[in-house]
Amino acid sequence: MILNSKNKSFHQQSISRFRLIVILFFLGLLIPLTLIIYSGFTQFENEMFYQYRWKASNAVEQINKTFTERLAKEQERPPENYNFYQFVKNPVNMSWQKELSPLSNPSNHPMGIGFIGYFQIDINGKLTTPLLPHPTKEEIAADNTELQWGEVERRLNIQSDLMKDLTLAGFLIKQRISIQSADVEKSWQPEISTAVVQAESKNLNAKINTIDAFQLKEIDDTKLIFYRNVWLKNGPVIQGFVVDKDKFFYKVVRDHLQMGRYENNIQLSITNNLAVDVPARFFRYDIDQSGKSSISALAHVNKTLLERKFYTSTLINPLHQITLTFSTDELPLGSASRFVAFFIILLLIIIVVGCIGFYWLGLKQIALAEQRMNFVSSVSHELKTPLTSILMYSDMLKSGMVSNDETKSEYHCFIYEESERLSRLINNILQLSNISRQQELVNMEFLSVHTLADVAVSKIDSMVRNNNFSINLTIAAELDSAEICVDIDAFAQIVINLIDNSIKFFNAANIDDVSRRKIDISFQMAERSKEGISFLVRDFGPGISASQQNKIFELFYRCGNELTRTAPGTGIGLSLVNQLVLAQDGDISILGQNEGVAFKLVFNARNIRK
Repeated sequence: MILNSKNKSFHQQSISRFRLIVILFFLGLLIPLTLIIYSGFTQFENEMFYQYRWKASNAVEQINKTFTERLAKEQERPPENYNFYQFVKNPVNMSWQKELSPLSNPSNHPMGIGFIGYFQIDINGKLTTPLLPHPTKEEIAADNTELQWGEVERRLNIQSDLMKDLTLAGFLIKQRISIQSADVEKSWQPEISTAVVQAESKNLNAKINTIDAFQLKEIDDTKLIFYRNVWLKNGPVIQGFVVDKDKFFYKVVRDHLQMGRYENNIQLSITNNLAVDVPARFFRYDIDQSGKSSISALAHVNKTLLERKFYTSTLINPLHQITLTFSTDELPLGSASRFVAFFIILLLIIIVVGCIGFYWLGLKQIALAEQRMNFVSSVSHELKTPLTSILMYSDMLKSGMVSNDETKSEYHCFIYEESERLSRLINNILQLSNISRQQELVNMEFLSVHTLADVAVSKIDSMVRNNNFSINLTIAAELDSAEICVDIDAFAQIVINLIDNSIKFFNAANIDDVSRRKIDISFQMAERSKEGISFLVRDFGPGISASQQNKIFELFYRCGNELTRTAPGTGIGLSLVNQLVLAQDGDISILGQNEGVAFKLVFNARNIRK
C-alpha cells in the first residue's frame, strides 16, 4: 500500500513535470511565432500605407497636371483675344486690319469644364467681354455686328451674370492709379476692394504688354475666378474667366480619386486655407461587396474615416491655398496577407494539434510506464505467492511432517492447483509476448459447436468446482450441426481467461449470494451476420462500469483503484482475449447487465440451420 501510494505520487509528479515541459515548449514556439506575425503584419501595414500614399500622391500629381495644362493654354492666350475686335497687321501692305477676336465665337470657348465666360476689367472698373463689343444694345446696334438679336440677348445675359459674380467677388469697384513716387509701392491686386497702384509713368510704361500668372478667387464655393494682371499701353487691365467649381475642379478630383483603386473606403477632405468662409468639401471612395468602387459627396466629415490620415498635399499655383487630405478608418493588409494569414493559421493549427498530440502521447507513455510498473509488481506477487505456498507444502511433504493420507492428498491438490495457476499466468504472458511480436500463429479450422462446448467445459471444470461455481451451458437448436472457424487452443485460452476473470472478481467483491455463484455459457446465432455464431459468457458478479468498458481491453489495465484493489491479476487477461479473438477474425463486445457482465464473442461459422 505504501509502495502504491509512492507510485501514485510519482505518477502525478511525472504528469506535472511533463505538462510543464509541454507548456514551455508551446510557449517557446508561440512567442517567437507571435513576434514574427506581428512584425510581418506591421510590415504589410507599412507597405500598404506607403502604397496608399503613392496612390494619393499620384492622384494629386495628375490633378495638378490637369490644371496646369488647362491654365497653360489660357496663359498663352494673347491679351487682345479678350476683346470683341482685334487688330491684325496685314503682311502684304503692312496695314492694320480690324477683325473678330477668336473668343468672340463661343464655339472657341473650352468645353466640358464648366466654363461660364471670359471677362476684362479696365483701370476704371469697366467690364467688357469678348462676346460683345459694347455693354448696351444701342451701342451694339450702332456697331452693326451682324449678330442676331436673340444671340445678343443671350450674350448680354451671360455678361450680366458675369457682372454679378465679379461684383460679389469685389472686382467691379473703380480702380485708381496715383502716380506719386518713382517706385511701385503696391502692385495692382484685384482681390481687394480698393486696390491702389502707385507707379510713375516710366514704371507704368515699363510694364506695357507684361502678363502676370493667373491667380484664383472663389465665390461662395460655387464658382472659381481665374484672373491675371496685364499691363497694356493704355493702362493695366484684369483678364480672366469664370468657371463652375464643381465641373472644373471637383470633377477632376473625383475622376482621379476614382482611378486610385483603393482596397477599402477612403475619404478625401478639400479645404481652402485662405478662405475661412468657404466650407470644406468631402468625398468618399466606397467599395461594395462585388468590389465595384463609387464616389459620393459628403455633406459632413465622416470622423470614422479620419482615424488614419495617410497623405496631405496642397495644389500648385494658383490653387496653392487648397489642401487635399486623404484618410481612412484602417489600412487593409493587401491580398498577399491573406495567403500569409492562411499559412499562419495552418501553422498555428499544426502547432496546437502537435502539442496536444505530443501531450496525449506523453500521458499515454507515462500511464503505460505506470501500468508496466504495476504489471511487474503484480506478476511478482502472482508468482511469489503460489511459489511460496508450493515450496512450503512440498517441504512439509518432503520432510515427512504430514503422515495423514487425507492431508497429503489435500496438499497435493493444492500444489497442483497452484501449479495450474502459475501455468496459466505464464502462458498468458508468453502468448501476449508472441502476439505483440506478431509471432502468434493460429491454426484455423471448422469445429462443431458441441466439440467446442466440451472443450470449454473440460478446461474450466476444476476451476469452477474448486470455487463452488456452477456452469449453465446452452446451445441453440439451429446450431446442432453448425461449425465454428476457430483455433481450438486459442479458443480454450479465451474461455479459461474469461471464466478465471469472472470468478476472481466475484470472490474479490465478497458477494454473499449463493444464487449468483454461477456462469452462463451459450452458443447462439449472430444477430447481424447470417454466417456467424455468438459465444456468450455471462457472470453475476460486480460487473463493469460504463466508464471502464472502453478501457477493459487495454493492455495492463485493471479495474478499480491501485490503492484499494483487492482482486489479484496482472491486467493482461482481457487484453489477451481481445487479441486472440481478433486473430481468429472474430469480434468481442461487452453487454451491460443488471447483475454482472456478459462478454459476447462472434466467430465465423457454417452449416447453420436456417
